[in-house]
Parts: sequence; C-alpha cells; structure tokens
Amino acid sequence: MRILVVLAILGAALASNSAGAGDWPRAVAPVVPAADGYVAIPEAAVPPDRAASYRAIFDATQGAAKPSQLVPAINMVGSELNALAAAGVPLAHAQFVVVFHGAAMSGLLDDAHYRLRFGVPNPNLAVLNQLSSGSRAVRLRPKRGGGQGRPKGARTTG
Repeated sequence: MRILVVLAILGAALASNSAGAGDWPRAVAPVVPAADGYVAIPEAAVPPDRAASYRAIFDATQGAAKPSQLVPAINMVGSELNALAAAGVPLAHAQFVVVFHGAAMSGLLDDAHYRLRFGVPNPNLAVLNQLSSGSRAVRLRPKRGGGQGRPKGARTTG
C-alpha cells in the first residue's frame, strides 16, 4: 500500500511538472543552429547584460559521445553565442577561446581524416566555420605538449 501511495505522489509530481513545460518559449539558436538553443527565462534574476563583455576559456577534453555528434565544448561555445545573441548582446562583446586536447582534438580533423577515423563526416566542421566566421571572437587552440601534438588534418584559428 505504501508503494502505491509513493507512486501516486511521484506520478502527480511528474504530471504537474510536465504540464508547466508547455509554458516555456521555444529554444532559439540564431547564431549556431547546430548547437543547443537558448530559452529566455521570464523574470530571471540575472539576465544577460547587453552592455557587458563576455570572455571565457573553454577546456575541450572530451570527444563526442558518438562520432555523429558535436564535441561537448564546441556545442557549449555555440550555445553561449546563441544565448548572447538571443538576449540582444552584440556578438562583438563575446571573446571566447577553446583549448583542445585529448579526445576532443578529433573534432578539429578535416572531413577526410575524420571519415577515415570514424566512418562519418565531421559534424563539428560546420559549427567551427560558424564560430570562426565574420566578427566572432572565437579562437581554437590545440594544446601542444605531453607528446600529443596537433592531429594531421586539424585546423586552428588566430
């Protein structure tokens, strides 16, 4: 009997939680469509400031869970640019650096080398091109050292 009561309470909580999910606006990805989108939170305590400068260093250490997915750090940079743009922050106010090492370096491979290694096209290339095009201040840096140099076919910027 106790288990049924717990399950009923849990079910009611989940149902009420999912009922509110329809109230949220749709996620938008105005700058990097392949990356996660941004959902504006109504009355957020600290919304993005259009006058502020945003600087970050992303430490890319993990490869994608599947070869057809984005490297997590590439997705994160894209989603941050989406959030800033959706909030009306000029992209000139964003200066990001992504440092790649370990398994994440495979995301920098050109398509031919990525296909040889994983058997699928590199999904990161389109996002990397979007991140480094125009006036966006995103720098890609493979880490050198520790016996692990830049993989053949890898790209860098700035």
